[in-house]
Amino acid sequence: MVKTYYTDEQIETAQSKSILDVAHALGYDYKPVGQQGHMRISNVESLRHLELRPESNTFAWYNQDKKGNVIQLYRELTGSTFPEAMAYLLENEFSVSSYVPIEKMPYHNPYNFSETYTKAYHYLVNERKLDFEIIDLLCRKNYIRQETEHDNAVFQWVKFGSVVGSNIKSTNPNSSFKIISGNSESNFGFNIMIGEPSQVKDIYFFEAAVDALSYWSFNKDTIRDTMLVDLEGVKVESFINFQQYAQNLGVRLPDPSHLHICVDRDEVGQDFYNKVNIYVDEATGESLISDDRVPLESGAKDWNEYLQQTYEPDYLAVNKKGSELDSARIRKRTNGTYLLETYRANNLFQMIDCNDLEQLEKAVEDYDMTRIPHNDLKKFNLIPDEKGNKLTKEDDELEA
Repeated sequence: MVKTYYTDEQIETAQSKSILDVAHALGYDYKPVGQQGHMRISNVESLRHLELRPESNTFAWYNQDKKGNVIQLYRELTGSTFPEAMAYLLENEFSVSSYVPIEKMPYHNPYNFSETYTKAYHYLVNERKLDFEIIDLLCRKNYIRQETEHDNAVFQWVKFGSVVGSNIKSTNPNSSFKIISGNSESNFGFNIMIGEPSQVKDIYFFEAAVDALSYWSFNKDTIRDTMLVDLEGVKVESFINFQQYAQNLGVRLPDPSHLHICVDRDEVGQDFYNKVNIYVDEATGESLISDDRVPLESGAKDWNEYLQQTYEPDYLAVNKKGSELDSARIRKRTNGTYLLETYRANNLFQMIDCNDLEQLEKAVEDYDMTRIPHNDLKKFNLIPDEKGNKLTKEDDELEA
């Protein structure tokens, strides 16, 4: 089975084919609408909201909330795959559009970043239930930043070691605000390589960065030699582009079953799966691409929703003496260090790193936490001394 890849030059050639000529060749008539030279399909009732825009060689399909270039138009009208659309446009003669696209400037970070990432961490870990060590690591490595104006979380898109784009998500749990930053590289997105590229055996594709990190959180103990990809929606071009990028990094997948589709379990996600599912077993007709969307029986739409359904606290929650509003959470890292998160009534959230039990004990004393039940301390390998008011090390259980 041979995968088909196209060069940037070939894609540009296909995109330059006149959108009016292509529509006409497919049997569609159109008539002028408005004062801008736009054309609307006139001979098919179901397409009467599909508008062709020759000045930009694009289309807009209003009642379907779809838009794009001539490649995407061909795929929408014929139900074809990206390689099939490319073959049609390159093999057939069409006039070339006079549209000259405005040169896109390279991505330049438009944000001022905070020196801390407490708001981004708090939202992703405590609201979206992502694994605290994963988020802490990505924030420290600058894959996730926090901008200063609104404290939004910024997911940076890394390509060959450079940031080529980003998308931002509000850290307000009551807000759905999210955007792609201006001049971000087209058909790309947030991505994480777990392991060395030459060892990577699987690529997982998601609609959003939070879903990708949810899958990682859910499979933290077992996931290895894997690339996690955010398509920023259900973009087939991004799906193809990321495979090419992975190959350029040195990733060599054994077979198509190591491509994992993890988009939302809804109508749009199913449509995407059908479009990219071009690899089938010639003997059985079964799909070779892995369908790793959330389990159907869970009723969840995406991997973050599924993670929240199955979430179990990975921290020890305690209150400050005499206060039900001031509280803290103790988290133990896999490397034996600790993270103390403190929450105060004035919404001040702080994170305190503790390299060992002694530092944690000091931080707990400074915060004046109430006495912690003995069973809870044992659960987190923390036990009180004979007075019951300190955190101490139990040598026979905690020696390395």
